[in-house]
Amino acid sequence: MLLDFESCRLAPRRLAVAAAACQLVACTWLATADQAPVQPAAPVAAPAGASLSFEHEGTLTLAPAELATLSVRSKPPGAYEVTFYLVGPALDASLDRTVAVADAQSGRASVTLRAPGGATSFAVRAALAGGGASAELPVSVSSLGFGTLDIRPVYDGSRAAREWVASVVAGTTCEALTPALPADPEGALGATAEPGDPLLVPNAPVGPNLAVLVRGGHFMWGCTDVPNLAANETTEVKVFIVNRPISLGEEPLEIELGFVPDPAEPWTTLLGNSTQLMLDAFLDPNSSESAGLIAQMAKQASEPAAFDQASAEHAWEDVVDEHLAANGIAIVGTIKQLVAQALDPGIGTIGGAFQHAGDSKSFVLFTLDRLGSVPAPLAGAPTDYLMSWTVDPDDTVRLGGTLFWLPSRFLGSASSQLLEGQYPDGMLGLLPKLVRCDELGEKLGGYESCPADCMAELCRSALAARWSAALDASATSGLVGTVAIQASGAARFDDAAGLTGFDGAWLGSATNGLLSAKVHGSALASLANEPEPEQ
Repeated sequence: MLLDFESCRLAPRRLAVAAAACQLVACTWLATADQAPVQPAAPVAAPAGASLSFEHEGTLTLAPAELATLSVRSKPPGAYEVTFYLVGPALDASLDRTVAVADAQSGRASVTLRAPGGATSFAVRAALAGGGASAELPVSVSSLGFGTLDIRPVYDGSRAAREWVASVVAGTTCEALTPALPADPEGALGATAEPGDPLLVPNAPVGPNLAVLVRGGHFMWGCTDVPNLAANETTEVKVFIVNRPISLGEEPLEIELGFVPDPAEPWTTLLGNSTQLMLDAFLDPNSSESAGLIAQMAKQASEPAAFDQASAEHAWEDVVDEHLAANGIAIVGTIKQLVAQALDPGIGTIGGAFQHAGDSKSFVLFTLDRLGSVPAPLAGAPTDYLMSWTVDPDDTVRLGGTLFWLPSRFLGSASSQLLEGQYPDGMLGLLPKLVRCDELGEKLGGYESCPADCMAELCRSALAARWSAALDASATSGLVGTVAIQASGAARFDDAAGLTGFDGAWLGSATNGLLSAKVHGSALASLANEPEPEQ
């Protein structure tokens, strides 16, 4: 390439401009005469696990409208596409570009930031393309200087914070931030510290009001406005912490209530009363078992009059009485023994669950699963109830309400459960075997329309009918029992103050519709899949 330096000999008034132009051309020629132009590498996808970080450490402090070059580096290095954008109250700040391709060898990508014209704080965020790693650089802008905030959380509650997280936002107030609490404001200046350690936020801008937010997890927080930060000084800021109210999540909580009579005697009397009511309904206590069985068999017969005539002619009551005596059969005594066995050592626990009751803040929907080992329907108990619930300021959960049950159904079902290993139908399977209905049918012989096998079937159906009457004894007598519950316990909750359970106790009373007994026990509630507490 040849240069005509004579062309630089111009009139004096143009000499300076021409000289500069000639110098620029000459320098460009010298720089490029022996090499081809450098082409930037084509962007490539960042590998999984790639990281990104700003070269500047800590908070970048700038004067209004000041320019600053910001660089990030990726690891491992590569020609990755990096997106830059502003977060938080950046005012009129701007970037010279939003996308840059990192140098393939160094992994470095840069943008130029123009600070806003007024005092504020915000952040520049950089992210690898495709949803990869990201990094943030906090920026503080002021013409009056910068100061340090020495933040002191003040808390007198019972919750324990694992660490304190502070966020400082310029140009706003705590009142404006309240609706979004406890979320961390985007672009805030921040710091974290364990309880008892200094919680310092340096390089906060002097001039605008500063909203200083502190949280412990997402279940306790506080906020204080600092309108007059001093430059080059440390300002102590007290932030008073309050608890986020505990709330119910979408998942029901399972609950178990231990059942301990206090004292035992009234409860024993209550059960004895209900047991006797059930036995009296099974067979009339004013007549013999043989008479009661024959009377019920007559009711089950397709021709009751023919049955009664044959019974009178052949003295069937005496036949049944001799049959029971010969085989040592005591029907009522056996049932009474099984009931007593089923209640030893006690009712066990009441099991259920509770969850939201629509939009109600004061009530929950309690679903009763079982009384002891007896499913609620078999105990004559409805499954769904409204119960009152509150959480005290000290995080004590209180749950209260009344359950209903039919003692005769509970007692009968509990005794039947003892037999299920040998008799799948429980008492309905035992009673015909106990009375030896097939053998009794042969002894009775029957009559014209109902031979021996029919009599055996009448025996079975009569016992089933009497057992059904025994189960319904409480309902037939109008004696609906209740269990009044007042439970309380220390709440367990997740990071967002969602209730995950509580550990405590309950007090109350149980009735059979006639007698009452005080009861108490443990009260333990938990989510079905409650997460393990963090260590």
